[in-house]
Amino acid sequence: MRILIVGSNHRAEIRAATVLIHGLARTLRDRGHDVTLLQAAAPEHQVEIEGIHQYYTADTSKSFYPLRFFLRRISDFDVIHAHDQSAAFFALRSRVRALPLAVEFHPPRLRRASFWKTNWRWRYIELAARYAPLSLFPSRWLADEMTEFYGLDPSRIRVIHNGIGESWFDDYPDARTTHNGARRIVAVNMKGVDIALRAFAKIRERHDAVLELYGVHKETERYKALARELGVADRVEFCGFVDNALLPARIAGAHALVNPTEKDNYPQVLQEVQALGIPAVTTSVGGIPEIVLDGQTGILCSRLETEPFAEGLDRLLGDPALQQRMRDFGKSRARDLWLWPNAVERLEKEIYAPLMARATRAGG
Repeated sequence: MRILIVGSNHRAEIRAATVLIHGLARTLRDRGHDVTLLQAAAPEHQVEIEGIHQYYTADTSKSFYPLRFFLRRISDFDVIHAHDQSAAFFALRSRVRALPLAVEFHPPRLRRASFWKTNWRWRYIELAARYAPLSLFPSRWLADEMTEFYGLDPSRIRVIHNGIGESWFDDYPDARTTHNGARRIVAVNMKGVDIALRAFAKIRERHDAVLELYGVHKETERYKALARELGVADRVEFCGFVDNALLPARIAGAHALVNPTEKDNYPQVLQEVQALGIPAVTTSVGGIPEIVLDGQTGILCSRLETEPFAEGLDRLLGDPALQQRMRDFGKSRARDLWLWPNAVERLEKEIYAPLMARATRAGG
């Protein structure tokens, strides 16, 4: 198939949705498809992916780059797989002329505001949701939320989990160790750092542990000051941004991931650590319970507060047998659900083939 992937904008750090989009593009390429990828990035941040036709716009303004994507010729493609706000104008065109278009949505939350009281990103997302012939969601939670809020036709909704890269399923026998073999707790993407630090401080006296924080945040200096105030600065490492391709080897072997988040759709990091066999202590919000099975692959906290996270970490670190059960089941479950080739096979059968058939009927 000739497949056009309409991505989004990215900066120097390739993360979140861009990691997902690049993983999709590479897997489609490896399965023999002719893949073209549209993205927005400043010239110094643009990256090349071997074997994929790539077109960039240097205009990264969220109000303009979706329009620039739309102006490209699209008649040469069998399938158009667009993402979030980048799909808005393709969805509008599909109301006039049938397009083999599927729009995938993966914002971390739903912004419940009327069209004229929100920002351009969410205006475009609303247009894409309302007018796309077929909408894809990684979580049932987000599918239900957007269907209810925008009044979408359930027959045009599909839920297909995203994949993760092969490197997350590798074995890392020489996993990174720190602080003389202390138990390692990791946090990725700098979400809920205040709660992570306070929960860590509460368990520190009972467990010989370290906390590794991966990612960048404008309040990093305040977090460092809080670690000093809590008396755990010597046991907390601020690791900065680590490229997704290098991250598995850095965090492999950790005893737990702590992920205090207020709202989230289908966070990729929870898929990734499960593939590595790292149990997660995280909030029971959004689509997270679809990834983390409470008591089986991690511990879900009902409140975004210090105490439940401290209790969850204490329970994990104090029960090696529980850790091992979660590790083994999590790795097996991740391989069944989230290998990219499996996810793409579902896309081919359930999304791309029906879109091509529909476009052929409309053209004939």
